[in-house]
Amino acid sequence: MSKLRTPWIDPVSVNPKLFVNRTKDRARLRSLLEDRILYKTRSALVLIGGERGIGKSIFARTVLAEVAEGYPNDVIAVVVPARTKSLINIMREYAKQLVTAGRLMAARRDLPASWVTRWLDPLQEFAYNEQITRQASTSVGKDVGADGEVSGGLWTVLQGKSGFQWTERREQGQVTEHSLTVTPMLLVEAINAVLAALSEHITVLVFFDDLDQASGMDTAERAKNIFDIILGLNPAIHLIHLRSEVKFPDV
Repeated sequence: MSKLRTPWIDPVSVNPKLFVNRTKDRARLRSLLEDRILYKTRSALVLIGGERGIGKSIFARTVLAEVAEGYPNDVIAVVVPARTKSLINIMREYAKQLVTAGRLMAARRDLPASWVTRWLDPLQEFAYNEQITRQASTSVGKDVGADGEVSGGLWTVLQGKSGFQWTERREQGQVTEHSLTVTPMLLVEAINAVLAALSEHITVLVFFDDLDQASGMDTAERAKNIFDIILGLNPAIHLIHLRSEVKFPDV
């Protein structure tokens, strides 16, 4: 005789408001986030705990959507699904979501097209490529405007960062191509630079969904490394939920 099983619900495809009735908890988290938005506190970390299956993910998504709806000109909110993802893929997803939300914000705020070109276009290139190549005749690592002058942007900020290093390919002694490997730490540095640029205009809210079920979270040592990297992403207000059964030291 088979047991009746509760069907699994994908929180991404379901309207979370149909499944959340935690009125006081929602008001408390919303108030916490709104205070930071109003006082322009650009960096914070919110940890949401609870038993497995209690609805942490839908709860966080609901509040995030409510806050974003209430402050359309002051906030961008993104969700980074982390379940089963490796660190590099979590960072890629973060960058992709940030680019999408950033483009919408730039349109709402009437930011010049050059701002998008300098900050969001390069981050999109990082998000979708394992390696970036440039012909030897092309300037590498710089944003060059129409007048030929370097105009500050993501490529310029990344110059001198620890993860930023072009590799040359030579043929018959001549440089024919430059290549740049997109590592997790380079993505972190690129994301931080874009977050800093966004913080001049808006507060960024980011929810890491199922981070405790990401690839590499199976041991305390590996989990701590991932958490340390996540904590290094700034300036933004990050929300993370953890199942109460997960016992990571020093969280």
